[in-house]
Amino acid sequence: MSHYYLPYVRHQAKDGITLTARNAKGKIITSGAGETMEEALEDLKAFVCEVMTGHAENGKNPLSILHYGRLPEDALLLEHASIFPVILRWLRCSMGLTQAEAASRLGIQQPSYAKYEQLGVNPSLELILKIEMALDVSILELLTGAKAA
Repeated sequence: MSHYYLPYVRHQAKDGITLTARNAKGKIITSGAGETMEEALEDLKAFVCEVMTGHAENGKNPLSILHYGRLPEDALLLEHASIFPVILRWLRCSMGLTQAEAASRLGIQQPSYAKYEQLGVNPSLELILKIEMALDVSILELLTGAKAA
């Protein structure tokens, strides 16, 4: 099975663990640290999501920093709840829409829409279908960032 992921290099120090992530071109993206491996992974994930959100807000494909394929051993897995909100933000920004404008198309208020762009959201199929219709994008785009052929 294929996944979006970011490989990392682990550095052990006296005070904890540092994980350094590189993009598909080998460039260092960010790093995360913690006393335990779990803490370091959570820290790394938070920083990766910040980088991806920055790309999305600037109209750049946020998934371009990730790898896609079989998950290697030393890699941070980016699950759907981390990727969907960033893809949604990228698509909205690429269309030149504000959150309020996107919310209006969905028939909801801006604060409700803003929740869809927050990390950790796991949208229902019903919501994905509503967004697809309101923003005139494909399910493929919403779930993977890829344009439908």
